Amino acid sequence: MLCILGAGADVSLGLPTMNGLAKKLNIFAKGAGKPIHLALREKVKNLRFNLDKLGADTAEQLAELVLGSDNSLVEGIKAALRNVDTSAVPSVGAMLRTLDKLEEIRLANTLDEETASGLAEFAGEPEESASQCLLNPRKMVFDATPRQALLRACREAINDSAKLSPVQREAVEALFSALATFEDLLGALFLGYFNNDRTLQKKYFYLAWLFWSYIYCCEKDGQNRYDDSCYPLITELGASRVLTFNYTGFLRRASSDAPIYFHGDGGQFMSFHNRQMIAVPDVLKGNDPVAAIARYIESDMHVDWTARVTEVVLPAIVPPLTMKPLIASEYVDIWYEASQAISECDYIVVVGYSFSFADEHFNDLVRKKAPNKPIIIFDPNYFEVASNVCRVTGRDFDLLDPAYVSGMECLVGKRIAAGKSYAEAISSANVSDLLNACLSK
Repeated sequence: MLCILGAGADVSLGLPTMNGLAKKLNIFAKGAGKPIHLALREKVKNLRFNLDKLGADTAEQLAELVLGSDNSLVEGIKAALRNVDTSAVPSVGAMLRTLDKLEEIRLANTLDEETASGLAEFAGEPEESASQCLLNPRKMVFDATPRQALLRACREAINDSAKLSPVQREAVEALFSALATFEDLLGALFLGYFNNDRTLQKKYFYLAWLFWSYIYCCEKDGQNRYDDSCYPLITELGASRVLTFNYTGFLRRASSDAPIYFHGDGGQFMSFHNRQMIAVPDVLKGNDPVAAIARYIESDMHVDWTARVTEVVLPAIVPPLTMKPLIASEYVDIWYEASQAISECDYIVVVGYSFSFADEHFNDLVRKKAPNKPIIIFDPNYFEVASNVCRVTGRDFDLLDPAYVSGMECLVGKRIAAGKSYAEAISSANVSDLLNACLSK
């Protein structure tokens, strides 16, 4: 058996999921983690970077931003991009066409004052509370495919930033921030280490270190809740291999075999210029992690932004990138280990992981190595995850039947079962029951 763990596996231990993460980092930087924030800002002086904008979690409010009555963000972006030579930066043309289409939708969704007032009166509501929209933008979300396409267009434009003016580049970054999850943003900024863009490098340095520090402090706080998490179940199941997308060290305590940290290991740093992996220094392992991290950044961390290849130490957590194996040979080994683990297992148990588009490089391994293997899923959003797994492995989601198995709402089909459950509530009996249910189909 191969067990795959996502962010949902660590929630009961006080660790965050990606939803709302930017806001939590902003609170951390202004509150308990302020010494770390100040130490990092000293390393990236004169960098224009507003964490408050990230803290608004615009990715969760994108439809409201572009389809609501105030369309200033979109209009500002379009105005900045109108004069870009689209033959030099083709992705800008795709952005503008998409934004024009969104403007058409916004106008069609806007009610004139007379209609809005009449509807409010007929509904028995005060005129001043009349909605200006036919459909509530807050309840609308972008389909995954156009969102990913638009993100890619933004990312390509950012990579061609030498062909953009500062105002145009700022506009593209604003659109990207509105579309992106935190991992999307980290991935785009990390590309600055490959195209030698110092501005992107500094933004990544700041965000990656703030993120790592927050996770590290959360992990320290979560140690005493270990017994109430899903990790004792990992030990009980005796999984032949465990692959995690988390950066915490809880898995080492649960698994005797070497765990596979697919997105990098929070227990290591990487010296970028020579690609050397470094264990987290002992000076950071005391009872006051915030003070220790701030001191380490201020006094012990060497940073040279003027070197031909930037000399900087980064947390060894790497966001979803298809070029990850090019970063260091260790990531080649990780991809190989993951591929072998998927190929050799009899079945897969998934806990708190969604198979999102952002992880397409991992999805491709599953698609090619386990298209027909039994897959057992545990997640509160089991419908969505089951749909993603079907998309990845080429199975027909419509052939899954609603069921009630092992005390859980489920979807069950041939060689796939998804149960509605939080990670900490799963038992070995649940795993066995769902496996038997999908094998009996």
